[in-house]
Amino acid sequence: MKKTMFPPLAAIAAAITVAIAAALAMTLGCTTPPASTPAGAVPRKLTLLAHEAVFEVVVRKPADPPGLRYERPPDFSELPYTARIDEYAPVGTAFAVSADEAVTAFHVLNPASKSAVHDAYYIRRRPPTGIEGGVGYNDEVYEIDTITRASNEMDFVFFTVKDKTFSVFFETTNRFTEGEAVYSIGSAWGEGVVIRGGGILGVSPEEVSGRGNNIKTSAPGNPGNSGGPLVNAAGKAAGVVTFTRDTILYATPFEAISRFPKNTFRYSLDFEYGHLVLPDRIKRRFSTEFELPLSSRTIREKMAALYMREYEAAMEALFAAAPDYPDGKKTAQLAGMAPDTLFPQVDFVDGSDGEWKLADFEVTQRRLNGAKTLLTAEAGAFTLYRIIEPEGRDFAAPDIKKIVDTLLEAIRVERSYPAAVKSRIVSLGNPADSGEYRDALGRLWIRAWFLLPFDDFAFMVFALPAPGGPALVTAFLPSAAIPVYDFDMKKVIDHTHIAYSASFQNWDSFLKTAKWTPPFLHDFSFAWNRTLKT
Repeated sequence: MKKTMFPPLAAIAAAITVAIAAALAMTLGCTTPPASTPAGAVPRKLTLLAHEAVFEVVVRKPADPPGLRYERPPDFSELPYTARIDEYAPVGTAFAVSADEAVTAFHVLNPASKSAVHDAYYIRRRPPTGIEGGVGYNDEVYEIDTITRASNEMDFVFFTVKDKTFSVFFETTNRFTEGEAVYSIGSAWGEGVVIRGGGILGVSPEEVSGRGNNIKTSAPGNPGNSGGPLVNAAGKAAGVVTFTRDTILYATPFEAISRFPKNTFRYSLDFEYGHLVLPDRIKRRFSTEFELPLSSRTIREKMAALYMREYEAAMEALFAAAPDYPDGKKTAQLAGMAPDTLFPQVDFVDGSDGEWKLADFEVTQRRLNGAKTLLTAEAGAFTLYRIIEPEGRDFAAPDIKKIVDTLLEAIRVERSYPAAVKSRIVSLGNPADSGEYRDALGRLWIRAWFLLPFDDFAFMVFALPAPGGPALVTAFLPSAAIPVYDFDMKKVIDHTHIAYSASFQNWDSFLKTAKWTPPFLHDFSFAWNRTLKT
């Protein structure tokens, strides 16, 4: 068979994952944070405001899920002491702007994304350096409650905090001038809040739509500064820090924010949609606006539902434009390429001639414990597997945990966060969620996903029980992208074929399990004799 490769993947790995990444990519990226401004150069008023009205934005560090096991326990000794003992992980900065409200960057809270790990965000005030008790002593931590105004294009979010009002807060100003002295105030990734000085360099167009300007400044910044204030010498906040490029720090000016309607949530972003089995792509702008205040959780639920509606509409348009399947004129080659291998094969539209064809994968093979064989191939963002059971073994009711544990014998999955901690995972435990999916051919698949909470990632797997051993379609993905990957993988499965090849004994026991026998085998029967005469 002629070897035919898939077109590049641009499914939600290149949709919401990229969208989330696009927002997170705005996070500050200095590789070597500059030294802080000397204490004597910082006005006293700024120091007091920084101590009382600037906060770290943090999330609670998740515990490992039950049943997750490592080859060796993770070694956290190489992490700084502060990181080892901290119950929270810093994600940015926020600051109070009234008795009731604080503000941060949109991408810090990312309320358009619904993580399966972090369903709550907090602000934390740490006592000034030198207070007796050390790091973590007498920290004040408050949960973020409602969002009152937000824009992803302008990259800001106003919010309230549970059980907290602010006795000290920043006044804001709409006035700033080139050359004016300013200070960036923000989180130093778990080391508290620091102040650093510079000057205003001018303005540049806002980068999403160009409908406003960003302040450019030479005030230094590190990744934790996102969402913190850019403050003048009088202690008034001129902008919300959003990102850096090279040595320039950028901020959304309050001059623009002040014109944004109160009690409004606006989101607008361009997406490119595609699917593994189709060569075409479609670009659409996803935009929405609704009234606030709403709780952070409610907004995440709402945005996830709105985006899925948009995603499904885009995918429906893509598949509607594809050649007719399975009975169209462009399936002639597919009809002559019936699957004849143990490994799953996927049909796709060849962009060169518009014909539906079967992909010819580069398959690797390795032996597993118990005389099993594992076949593996990559397909875009997905990995396909086939576990071949030894002949003479009866078909057993599938156990998704055992199937995934079998995979982990052969593939190396590491805990990768924090970066200094590397430890191989030998079991993901029980799935966080599981169910079943009956595909377009009537076959029944097991659908499950397992959580890797330290990375805010998930491992999704669809497993098809078969007489000779299960076939699997899998992916590692950001947990916020679970609904979209679920949609995408079902489409892949609808176009996946497998040769039902097995020993007579495997077949005999498989056909006795009516649940897992697909409709096209319901009338299939055979007789065989175990006795072999020589």
